[in-house]
Amino acid sequence: MFDRDVNSMQEAINNFTVERTQINSIIQNFMGQIAGNTQKESELIILGKFIYCLNEEHIEIVNANCESPDFIIKHDNELIGVEIIEAKDGNITRPKTTDDLLDDAAKEFQKKYPEIKVYAKFTFKNYELTITRTNRKILIEELCDAVYNTYLYKKDLPSFIDNITIKDSKSVSFSQFWVGYVNDIDSNQIERLIMKKVRLLENYKINSCTEKQWLLIATSKGTPNSFDIEFIKEMSFHSTFNRVYILELFTSELKRLA
Repeated sequence: MFDRDVNSMQEAINNFTVERTQINSIIQNFMGQIAGNTQKESELIILGKFIYCLNEEHIEIVNANCESPDFIIKHDNELIGVEIIEAKDGNITRPKTTDDLLDDAAKEFQKKYPEIKVYAKFTFKNYELTITRTNRKILIEELCDAVYNTYLYKKDLPSFIDNITIKDSKSVSFSQFWVGYVNDIDSNQIERLIMKKVRLLENYKINSCTEKQWLLIATSKGTPNSFDIEFIKEMSFHSTFNRVYILELFTSELKRLA
């Protein structure tokens, strides 16, 4: 198991290095134009990741020093304005980490099995485990059952757990690394984001001197006030933008919405 974990980690590091190198090559000629503008620098990095994830030929940045739209790119010899908007969840007021989840699971375990005092350390099959409001209680129950089964020497673990190590302790405690706590984004939230920018679409066309306009929605489940886009594959939208995409920055997952 240790060798497999080392190999998986090395593969992840290699993939990250390749991605970062490719993104830098896409945006490096434009960083000087916007030096000192932290908002614009952040947007340029998002655009670079978008172009990398889009993985289409004949696409390049033409102008990074513009506003409304944020950028102008060339795609198949056509100029296209690109506006970026970040999707953030204002309903989440504080970060939820793996400690929060596992602390609550440990408390629940203590209630269910007051005679058992153990320290449990979890290894998940993925480096990050997404928690939503709808699955949190289920995860706590599954964590408790998994620890109990391990305590009884039963190899009956949920699919998201690779291994559990337990040892006797004076109290019950669970541990692991960071877990993102995010909500699933829904169609109404996406529609609101799109409509917010549709109102400015004619201005984008005038300012960029081009009819074609793309909208890029960016989010990241690596931050507590953002969204998970796993279920967006079931959604479709109509928009007066020529294309609408959503990009999950933490996993580099890109989906076309319109």
